[in-house]
Amino acid sequence: MAKQRGLRIFDLGRVSPDNAGLREFKDRWGAQAVPLNYYYWPEVKGVGSVDRNSLKFRLSTLVFSKLPLAMTSHLTWLYKHLG
Repeated sequence: MAKQRGLRIFDLGRVSPDNAGLREFKDRWGAQAVPLNYYYWPEVKGVGSVDRNSLKFRLSTLVFSKLPLAMTSHLTWLYKHLG
């Protein structure tokens, strides 16, 4: 649809620096990485500030990836407790 409208740029969204798989996927589509800095005040707490290499993050990601999609939609309230 974007091509039909004559658009030439499509934003594939953000990628965490430590998410090599998603970065490679977007690179294969011809994405061009552009640095995007974030500053938070006051300091962010919760899932957004979790170290992706932490045991807590890796375990929760593993568990959620194994659950049926219908079940995960009912557990979104847990996200605020993972950070």
